Amino acid sequence: MLASHDHWLIGDGFSGQFRLAAALLRPKTLTFLDDGLNAIAFADALTGSREYARPGIEERGFARRIAPFALDTMRLRAASGRAEVFTAFPLGEERERALRDLGAAIGGHGFEWLRGTAPSALFGADVPHRRVILGSARVVDGHMLQSEYLAWVRRESRGGACAYLPHRREDDDTLGAVARLDGIEIVRTGLPIELVLAAGRAHDIVMLRSSAAVTLRRVLDGTGSIVTERINAAGEEIAA
Repeated sequence: MLASHDHWLIGDGFSGQFRLAAALLRPKTLTFLDDGLNAIAFADALTGSREYARPGIEERGFARRIAPFALDTMRLRAASGRAEVFTAFPLGEERERALRDLGAAIGGHGFEWLRGTAPSALFGADVPHRRVILGSARVVDGHMLQSEYLAWVRRESRGGACAYLPHRREDDDTLGAVARLDGIEIVRTGLPIELVLAAGRAHDIVMLRSSAAVTLRRVLDGTGSIVTERINAAGEEIAA
């Protein structure tokens, strides 16, 4: 299927599958879409200010060996005006200048379609409480003990009923423990959080550090919702 299309939309520029496909099939036009905060790391890899490797991962084997060939393809397409980075994340003037010097176009967006519709109603998603806790994959990824995580959820849920929206990679053991906490209602939608919360009622949303804080603030600007991002389980807050 990829071979039959000249223009590719890429959601993960660090993907090993993409590297192989790009190196072998050499598409004519590339548009790189948001991949959370990895969008910024990818822009730096494309311009050469950091290694072309997934952040925080020690890459080995075939994915690492094929990386230079995929990078050559991407830079050649940029040089011929056939590569674009399309993102909601602020890249900064220096990074944007480096991308344009490479020949890449930059497309910015603020989720205009989401902000102009009522997707939460459209997709049948409903969050029943004003207070919303966004789940995290830190436990399953080994970055936080489950006991620490549950203590954070318990602290954030004090003062009234809360809706808990699980992260897509949370394990059943952690979710079961969260469900047993007082005042917590787990809401499973199977949808991206931006779709669930956009254009609905105003919410007070709290989360551990996540790229979703950037996207949610853009989607919910002007709705009365408040997005609070915590640095760690101790509850230290990141300035909005």
